[in-house]
Formats: sequence, structure tokens, C-alpha cells
Amino acid sequence: MIVVVYGGSGSGKSKFAEGLLEKTEGEKIYMATMLPYGEDGKKRIEKHLKQRENKGFLTVEKYLNIGEVEVGKNVSILLECMGNLLANEMFEKERQTKEETIHEILKDIEKLAENNTLIIVTNNVFSGIEECSEDTKEYIEMLGKINMELFKMATEVYEIVCGIKTKIK
Repeated sequence: MIVVVYGGSGSGKSKFAEGLLEKTEGEKIYMATMLPYGEDGKKRIEKHLKQRENKGFLTVEKYLNIGEVEVGKNVSILLECMGNLLANEMFEKERQTKEETIHEILKDIEKLAENNTLIIVTNNVFSGIEECSEDTKEYIEMLGKINMELFKMATEVYEIVCGIKTKIK
């Protein structure tokens, strides 16, 4: 089962997704994809770890190739977040074509979701940007394609706007 939680920065999507994970039975894995850049990045990660204390989540830091994570069956996994994962895949490893990167990420999603519940947080970055670099345009295009495929694959899709959820699918 795949559940997608979609929204803008600061929308409350992560909190909502964590709530979904908390409601599941059995082993719970929080798969964090944020690379710890600089002091601010490290502080943000520490803050997030403290927020998850005592929630029963096993935190797995995995920045690339998420399909390499060995999980059992009937595990609930929260992937936080697709935006970070895509940026890591685009800029932190040997360059692939856009299509290869998208294919690899979606293949890894299918692997993690097999016999498991996979909750994916992803971003709405598609409005409010008039002028941006070519890399940013490429990132937005790729995330859009990934999100469209995730929405098709998902059993449930929620959009979060200012802390208010709307079930799309």
C-alpha cells in the first residue's frame, strides 16, 4: 500500500504523515533523506530526531538508493521526503539521464512498498517561481513526473494546505 502526502513548505504535511505512521501496527521505519549540510542542516536533523523520540520509529538515514534498505514484510515506512531524495539523486551521485533517475527512484519505491505500507511525503514546488536556474527547472520537471507516477501508484493521496488535509484519492 502506498500513501502519498503532498503539500507546500510549512503546510503540515510531515506532521500529518507522522500521524499516519503512528496509527499503523508493527514495525515503523522513518526513512530520512535530508543530507546534513552545514550547521543549520545538522541542527534541523537533531530537532527532527528529538520530535520523533518515544514514537516507536526506527530512524534510517538514507540519502540515495533507498531500494537498498532491507526491510521485512508488513513494515510501515515513512519516506521523508521525495523532494530531498530527488535532489540527492540528481546532484550527489554520478549523473544519469533524467529518465534513468526517475525510473530508478520509482523502482525503489515499488521495492519498498512490496508487502509493506509506504507513506511518502512529497512537495508542491510548482507555483510562484517565475525566474529560476536550468537546474531548478529540471528539478521541478522531474519532481512533477515522479509525483504524477506516485499519485497513480498510490492507494491514498492527501494534499495538505495550511494544516488542512484534503483526501484526493
